[in-house]
Amino acid sequence: MNTQHHHIVLSLVTFALGLFFLLIAIAFPQTRTLVEGFAQAGYPGAFVSGILYSIAFTSSAAAVFLANIPEHFSPFLVAVLGGLGSLIYDVTIFTFARRGRGGNFFQRFASRLPRPKQTLPKWFQTFLGFVVLGSPLPDEIAASIMGLSSFSTSRFMILSFLANTLGIYFLLVIT
Repeated sequence: MNTQHHHIVLSLVTFALGLFFLLIAIAFPQTRTLVEGFAQAGYPGAFVSGILYSIAFTSSAAAVFLANIPEHFSPFLVAVLGGLGSLIYDVTIFTFARRGRGGNFFQRFASRLPRPKQTLPKWFQTFLGFVVLGSPLPDEIAASIMGLSSFSTSRFMILSFLANTLGIYFLLVIT
């Protein structure tokens, strides 16, 4: 397997392992109590869940935490607070990628990505980043790629906040 596919598979395996461990954990009554207790934390729990929503390994658990927040909490406010939590994590990854921190992990990651013969239009890159950021998929990928591109920090912050807030809001509305 070449290195390009290796990184894609690694991200998906990390996500799947997080989901697997969550399913095992929910099978135990003590862990279910923990999930319910976390959800009962309301708005502070929504903020922390937002941070976890952006991390590949914990995004499944965060979705469960968010979906279990009681109905008497405003879904809009829960989504905004979760979006702010996600923004903190995403900006951290974006900044590390931009500044070349972390043992050049992001540069190595980006250098192993397939380089298309023609670059994708900027609007499509933005749309794709928006979809990845808003979903429970690994935000690390979108944040690091955008950190290595020409996205300004302020533009990325707006994109991240809107995508995650909308993703969390849709999660709350459909559950």
